[in-house]
Amino acid sequence: MNRKILLVVISTIFFISEATAQTVNIKGIALDSSNQSPLISATVVLNDKNNETKYHDLTNKRGEFEIKEVKSGTYILKITYVGYLDLEKKISVKDKDLNLGNLLISSSVISTDEVNVTANAPIGEQKEDTTIFNATSVKTAPDATTEDLVKKLPGVQVESDGTVKAQGEQVKKVLVDGKQFFGDDPTLALRNLPADVVDKVQIYDKMSEQSEFTGFDDGSSTKTMNILTKNNKRKGQFGKISGGYGHQDKYYGSLNYNLFDNAQRISIMGLTNNVSQQNFSFMDILDIMGGGSGQRGQFLRIASRVMGPGGFTPPPGAQTRMLSQSGAGDYMVGQMDGISTTHAVGINYNDMWTDDIEVTGSYFFNYTSNINDQILEREYTLSTDSLSYYNQNTDSYNKNNNHRLNFRFKFDLDTNNSIILRPNLTLQASNIDNTQFSDYLLSTNNPLNSSDNLYQSNYEGLNFSNELLFRHRFETRGRTFSISINTSANDRNGASGQFTQSIYYKPSQNYDTLNQNSQAPTGGYGLSGNISYTEPITENQQLLISYNVNYNSSNSDKRTYDYNPANIDYDILDTLLSNKFDNYYFTQRGEINYRYKKDEINFTTGLAYQRAELNSLQDFPLNLKMDYKFDNILPSMRLQYKFSKTDNLNIFYRTSTNSPSISQLQNVIDVSNPMQLSTGNPALEQQYSHFLMGRYSSFSSDFNNVFLLFTSFNYKTNTIANSTFIAQKDSILQGGIVLPAGGQLTVPVNLSGSYSLSSFFTYGFPLDFIKSKMNLNIGGIFSRTPSLVNNNTNFSNAYNTNLQIVLTSNISENVDFTISSRGNFAITKNTIREDLNNNYNYYTNSVYLNWIFWEGVFLNIDLRNQFYTGLVQENNNNFTLLNISIGKKLFANNSGEIKLTLFDALKQNKSIQTNVTDYYIEYAQNKILQQYIMLTFSYTLRAFGMQPQMPFGPPGHRHE
Repeated sequence: MNRKILLVVISTIFFISEATAQTVNIKGIALDSSNQSPLISATVVLNDKNNETKYHDLTNKRGEFEIKEVKSGTYILKITYVGYLDLEKKISVKDKDLNLGNLLISSSVISTDEVNVTANAPIGEQKEDTTIFNATSVKTAPDATTEDLVKKLPGVQVESDGTVKAQGEQVKKVLVDGKQFFGDDPTLALRNLPADVVDKVQIYDKMSEQSEFTGFDDGSSTKTMNILTKNNKRKGQFGKISGGYGHQDKYYGSLNYNLFDNAQRISIMGLTNNVSQQNFSFMDILDIMGGGSGQRGQFLRIASRVMGPGGFTPPPGAQTRMLSQSGAGDYMVGQMDGISTTHAVGINYNDMWTDDIEVTGSYFFNYTSNINDQILEREYTLSTDSLSYYNQNTDSYNKNNNHRLNFRFKFDLDTNNSIILRPNLTLQASNIDNTQFSDYLLSTNNPLNSSDNLYQSNYEGLNFSNELLFRHRFETRGRTFSISINTSANDRNGASGQFTQSIYYKPSQNYDTLNQNSQAPTGGYGLSGNISYTEPITENQQLLISYNVNYNSSNSDKRTYDYNPANIDYDILDTLLSNKFDNYYFTQRGEINYRYKKDEINFTTGLAYQRAELNSLQDFPLNLKMDYKFDNILPSMRLQYKFSKTDNLNIFYRTSTNSPSISQLQNVIDVSNPMQLSTGNPALEQQYSHFLMGRYSSFSSDFNNVFLLFTSFNYKTNTIANSTFIAQKDSILQGGIVLPAGGQLTVPVNLSGSYSLSSFFTYGFPLDFIKSKMNLNIGGIFSRTPSLVNNNTNFSNAYNTNLQIVLTSNISENVDFTISSRGNFAITKNTIREDLNNNYNYYTNSVYLNWIFWEGVFLNIDLRNQFYTGLVQENNNNFTLLNISIGKKLFANNSGEIKLTLFDALKQNKSIQTNVTDYYIEYAQNKILQQYIMLTFSYTLRAFGMQPQMPFGPPGHRHE
């Protein structure tokens, strides 16, 4: 009875609050002033006398908007649209609905008889937490891509592998007009969208869709780049097709076709080549080892230690390297060492089926085969009186293919209710064939052992995820309710085989043979839900109460069989290298957040309580049960302060946890490389992290000078680190497994004392006297990483700083150049052996020139030089790569192009990487493309302002 009375009282309070104030509706239509065409998705806001936004809406496909439940008073109506001047109109709201009729908005582009001119366009501006750059302020070549464009923006860097960094952080999403484009792959969007359709580039931290609705950041935001297209480029057809052939049977072909009809957009891309060109990035990783291993964790830890903030790129090889056949390194889509052949095709579809149904979908397929010959030399620095060497030669042939399907459906049930559905599916297959020879030496001429290793594997896997989000907005402004339900499933199946012959020279020469097959199916599923409710306290204050529950189940069943010569089959079960494991992970999280927003301040703070339960069951070879319970208090804070229209400060603090994966807990030894064994640790505990970030941005009053400063601090307790045992003599491990002298066993352990501090600074300014722009980037990182080496605690302290100067042309479309010089300075200090600390510098200088100098004849020069100082093999790492192309624009509108390209004109291209870790220094040389010549023909399609003709029937309901 008391519960019923309480419900009645709460319902009555809600009803009274909704009915107290009389409100009206305001509607109108936003149109282009020149041709009265509708402006779709224009932003419409009502600001009060203090210029604070009280109500907002977006226009539909007919340019219509309707703002409901507006209280009486005087407001400023403001309509903003990319490429158009802002419209401001003072309105008075009384007791009747308002129909403002047609609102004509003028373009910000000044038209002349022959061309469109945007003279002295400002480089950009800052709005709230979003940095906006004007594409019209940057001149690029006529056939430039959006990637070429963003390279010229202050604080943005695009690495050779397609990785994009902005404001010191890696860009994880690239949207086009706020919509997904081929899923979340940044490279696909930037390399397939021509620069001449771009109007503005927005950079911001995108929150989850539920967080965007509530206005409270849940800590899952990602650095995002939103490409806004020009309004006059949103209807028509555009794209490019290219084909080339060269000596040594080198070939390249690509297709990029876009069909835009305002809201309806279809994009098709295709790629085929055998010159290691990939038009995609690291999007899909299915871990074929079921969640990681100690060995893989070691390399990932090293990578995170040496990788700096935006602007700092370590020398090749300071990146993640997989030296055994374990982990996702053998199963991922992305740039790989060696020479690759790639075939890829994709289609992206966006549409508004009705005013209330928005659809986004994409399909992407790629096949990659890779051949690599790697020579690796490693020098161990185990102790002050011990120095040993490990050499490895590997011939590998890997084949990967994947299918990726992404969809997003948004249903607006009415003005206050909406549903979003996001299913995603990835299918992958991997085939690996590696031959490896390795030897271990106590000194240069004192061999300890050697081995020949043949490894083969075939795996297939899938990942499926789906999100269902319901959002409800109450009539009271600031009161919302939302609920999301997420499901996921993954499955991986396949087999691997290994044949190894080893020779041990001490104390006397003896031989050992390993001949095994393994099957290691893994799978799992997940179910999670999140409920959020926001309640306004006052006009400027708001509360968020949320509850999250998450359940994940994962399993692994590894069976390893030895070869039985009697039966000529693999039927002898090796119980030491087999086990069956199940993990069940259940978390509950309750959270309360408070937000204050007024004028220049937007402040949010919150506190969460999280309880996590991890149950691990081992059914084979022994029955073991492990139960873990983790209770954590997780505070968070965010502050946004706007000093002026041009100066903005963001401070963000959050805490998080990281639980060990199934493979990190699984105590089965991975012997795929007999000299580099790894196993899990059932006693691992949860890792707890503190992260503090600050970002300051400033534009000059004329928006031509840009200043950006980013800094972050990360501190971890119970860090999941590595304990590495390097055998000084033949050793017997648990279960009778022999670790030969010089071999390694890596086990994940919990250690304390891990932290990192990073900072990134950029300053961009024009050089009017040469019609160019200068960007100055400075970055640095200090990290302290703990580890155990033969039970001795080691702290690896890494100091990395970098300085980069970039000069980009802004002269004309006929002269496009970028000159860049970057120096990276790295110091590594280890506490185990201080006399072998490392100090080296890495420099990269590059020149890019695209010059159309006579009657459509053009010259392309791409020059890159790198060199090291401070390394033992520094001279072998130095090289200059020069690519030269000369060609001619064809046809009346220069839509055709033929060019002859000489790749590696100086015959110096090489791939030599250097790894500096806490207990060894490593040099790796990989197979790479050498000099070749290719003749290429390209045709560019540009047809805007007309009704597009679809090459096939519409994939769904076509709106009027």
